[in-house]
Amino acid sequence: MAALLVLARRPALAIAPQQGPAVHSAGIGGWSLIAFTRAMRDGVSRDGHHLYPAFPYDHMTRMNAAVRVQWTHLQEHQWEPYGSAMAMSVGAGLDASGRIVTWDDAVWFDTHPTRPGGAGATLAGQHVEGTMTPPAPQAGPQPAGFGDRNIVLLYDIGHQRLLYHFVPHQALRVSALRGLGAYANVFAIESFMDELALAAGEDPVEFRLRHRSDARAMDAVRLAASRFRRQPDRVKAAIGA
Repeated sequence: MAALLVLARRPALAIAPQQGPAVHSAGIGGWSLIAFTRAMRDGVSRDGHHLYPAFPYDHMTRMNAAVRVQWTHLQEHQWEPYGSAMAMSVGAGLDASGRIVTWDDAVWFDTHPTRPGGAGATLAGQHVEGTMTPPAPQAGPQPAGFGDRNIVLLYDIGHQRLLYHFVPHQALRVSALRGLGAYANVFAIESFMDELALAAGEDPVEFRLRHRSDARAMDAVRLAASRFRRQPDRVKAAIGA
């Protein structure tokens, strides 16, 4: 069997309601038009230091009007970054009672975040020949993780082997999708839990609850099951109960 899982425990984040109206400021990222023009044409930042080679101001000094450079939608879709490809393989062992006693999980992944970064992390910067070097791919250490994010089980399984294979092939220009590798790992693990429940001849919700001891996590499973309009009769028919 093959699949994957994961859920990260983090404290709840309290967000205070906004007080008062939103405040809007003019400029580009805090830069006024005067400061931005000085940077582009004179190569001098707001604090007076020179920006070369960050800005090609030597070309801007001959310009008397603003120039807009815009890619077409076709160009954007041809050159936009993609989410990193991932491959997961999961195996498990059940005892005579249908309880999971071993868990073996391996994931292969390229780097995920390529931003934020220097000029070399941008497509425009990479087109400046010989000056902007793309950043080296990073694996991303645990506990946050990149491709292996949320691979650590929160189920109560005693024997676990988790393998992370970093494969920085960089065949495509990639960047971070929200959650990095977490969504793929969670989908794979929970899909595999469904397969294991079927092999054990158990209801998949009850099978999950049997492998959890945290009361809050168990309540979350029950609530999710109630909200997703489960049909117990169809589940029983599927497992032959």
